[in-house]
Amino acid sequence: MDKKVNRLICPVCKAAIIKEGNNYFPFCSPRCKDTDLYHWLTGKYKISSPLKVEDEEDEEEDLS
Repeated sequence: MDKKVNRLICPVCKAAIIKEGNNYFPFCSPRCKDTDLYHWLTGKYKISSPLKVEDEEDEEEDLS
């Protein structure tokens, strides 16, 4: 029986990464980690739609 191998890829530079022993997971390096943070802080990445009131109520119920 063949096993499927999940190949992990850095979301910034698309390099193959290994999860074990990687302090920057899911990134391959501190540079990619910092690049991702920079994209969030400058607005390149953003949440596409605001939460609805129903979504917030569901989250509160899950926490209790």
